[in-house]
Amino acid sequence: MSHDNQRGFGLNRRDALVGLAAVTGVVAVGAGGLAVASDWLGPPRLTAARFTDRFEQLYGRHDGFRRNHAKGVAASGTFTSTGAATEVSKASVFRGGTVPVIARFSLSGTLPDQKDQPATVRGLGVLFQTPDGQQWRTAMVNIPVFPDSTPQGFYDRMLASKPDPKTGKPDPAAMAAFLAAHPETAAAMKVIKAAPPSPGFADSTFWGLNAFLATAENGHTTPIRWSLVPAQQASTTAQGDDFLFDALIEQVQRGPVS
Repeated sequence: MSHDNQRGFGLNRRDALVGLAAVTGVVAVGAGGLAVASDWLGPPRLTAARFTDRFEQLYGRHDGFRRNHAKGVAASGTFTSTGAATEVSKASVFRGGTVPVIARFSLSGTLPDQKDQPATVRGLGVLFQTPDGQQWRTAMVNIPVFPDSTPQGFYDRMLASKPDPKTGKPDPAAMAAFLAAHPETAAAMKVIKAAPPSPGFADSTFWGLNAFLATAENGHTTPIRWSLVPAQQASTTAQGDDFLFDALIEQVQRGPVS
């Protein structure tokens, strides 16, 4: 959902771009509960543990870092609501006023030292601290739709896209077979391809992974989906393996990003 509410972030450079596990969970796991394993009922079913372990099995163990979106940088800031969203939601965070937030900008993938690439999916996790002591947490990405409709689909896509040790690229036959079995992913990839990424974090639009039901004071319920739209263009001369993060930090040093 796009609206006139605004947020601003401030960053501090760390010696390493570390994970902030409290902000967001693994992308797509939050879309719904995973099935409980019941081996005696048939083939082993996908569980949260089996899902997350697959990242290590495919890409190795990296102690101290998240299993996905391992490369990232934390930020602090504020979220200021104009009150306009109270038309559809009675949630306290949408009442007029400002609340503190903790955020994390990240790149998808399991390697904490991966080189920044424009096409790599960017993530933004935000934790809202509401006046009544509650915490709101949301995970967003800079692609308009997520490639997979279920955790099982994500799991299967990881297997199909595993790089071949000889070529460093996924096996085309494996990916073709996966897409044939998952037409929803093939359709999503066309939508994603039609929306090329912006130059940097600061001018990226981030979309929520999930839709939610918002309830207004009058009891009316509306399905909504977040989007955070940038108020500025990215401006940087940063280069090198960390150019996306360096550009963000450089821009924040000149003033808040909103």
